[in-house]
Amino acid sequence: MTGWHAPQITFSIITHNRPQSLNRLLQSLSSSLYFGDGTDLNVAIHIDSSADPETKRLAQRFSWLPESHVKINQRIVHGGLLPAIVESWYPHGNHSYGLLLEDDVELSPLFYAWIKMAILKYRYQLLLLLIHATANPHTKLRNQIQHVSLPIRH
Repeated sequence: MTGWHAPQITFSIITHNRPQSLNRLLQSLSSSLYFGDGTDLNVAIHIDSSADPETKRLAQRFSWLPESHVKINQRIVHGGLLPAIVESWYPHGNHSYGLLLEDDVELSPLFYAWIKMAILKYRYQLLLLLIHATANPHTKLRNQIQHVSLPIRH
């Protein structure tokens, strides 16, 4: 599949004072399937300035895939939810993608497969589905489905 290694995905986690919720999110992130990807995956944990010590400890002790990178950002001044979201991720190139996660979500073990396939399908190739239907269903010609992949040039 062309473009498999092109996307660089950062998972940006926004957290404050919910250590149990953050722990559940981090565990679901750790137990998900990544299909050999790792060098193009990063986690950025954004902690508000007034976060409790347990939340800070969980973020600092989080280790993920050995070949990936985990970055901890702690705000100095309390900013609230909107600045936390706006400042949590910036693209760093044409193949940069971000997934913004609040600390109260839990991920399916297959969440990454859906994200990766969606990026590959809608960014790196255009898939056209052409359906040719026959007028008479009793003829020897049956409905035909053709898949035509057209690469998108950047």
